[in-house]
Amino acid sequence: MATTKLEEIAGMGVNSASTRQISEIGQEVVTHHTRLLENGGTSVGYSTGLKGMDDIMGGFMRGEVAIASALTSHGKTALSLFMAVQIALKGVPVYIISLEMSMEQLYGRILMSMSTVSPENLRMHGLTETEIAVAKGLNETTLKRLPLFIDYIASARPEDIRAKVKLARKRKQCDFLILDYINQLDTGHAQGENLATSLGHAMKRIKDLAVEENIPALVLAQMNREIEKRNDNYKHKLSDLRDSGVLEQAADVVFFINRPELQGNGKGDDGESLVGIGNINILKNRNGATGTTRFRYNTHMTRISDY
Repeated sequence: MATTKLEEIAGMGVNSASTRQISEIGQEVVTHHTRLLENGGTSVGYSTGLKGMDDIMGGFMRGEVAIASALTSHGKTALSLFMAVQIALKGVPVYIISLEMSMEQLYGRILMSMSTVSPENLRMHGLTETEIAVAKGLNETTLKRLPLFIDYIASARPEDIRAKVKLARKRKQCDFLILDYINQLDTGHAQGENLATSLGHAMKRIKDLAVEENIPALVLAQMNREIEKRNDNYKHKLSDLRDSGVLEQAADVVFFINRPELQGNGKGDDGESLVGIGNINILKNRNGATGTTRFRYNTHMTRISDY
């Protein structure tokens, strides 16, 4: 008997268990909202830790991928770590995959954000006896209880990311994923395929993974430096995302981070000082609103707070 097309597909390892009846799906949604109501929640998403941002996008949603983009040193890693800590402090397991900074460097940033440890001492001079005691105390209390997990992967491929996330999920270490950053992925693009296209395929695989595991993912990405040549006061456009088209298509949310003082804009149009004030421009939100909000930060951007 000739093999039908459906039988061929079934033989290729398609998981038939993924097919579900509509009321079963609906029951899970209702149960989730019931628990949210009972716990006094105001959003179905994970809070970003910034009220202005939550008011616009409602937090990070399960099964969705958000892209955070900024120029170098404008704060995309700092902001993502702030969000990671805020989410983990609520008991949600956060899994960070770093393709650039070491685990020790990321720990240092988190340590500075949660203590009075000097950035200069940590990076150059060495910690004082008092600062070592502070770090030890934080390690043995708050950080020991924090469900925050960090993995550094050199020359990671998309399949490496998938395998790592699957393992972290099995270990109950990943209800929220952060990837820092996608432009560092080893996409292994085929002959004749450009980097932008291969990055797009990688981004699609991350989106598929977020849906499959029902987790939110925050992916950091580089900005196109052409924005520095424009005379428009850094008013962002989706095309400012490096390799914009292919990345933006797979993302549910895209937002840009900028710090006016780094662009020589110490004051706003109304004369207000912009020192220590950052902007978050949410330009794409597939299932919600877009808009701009602000946040405050200290000199070394180790502390972030609401505007």
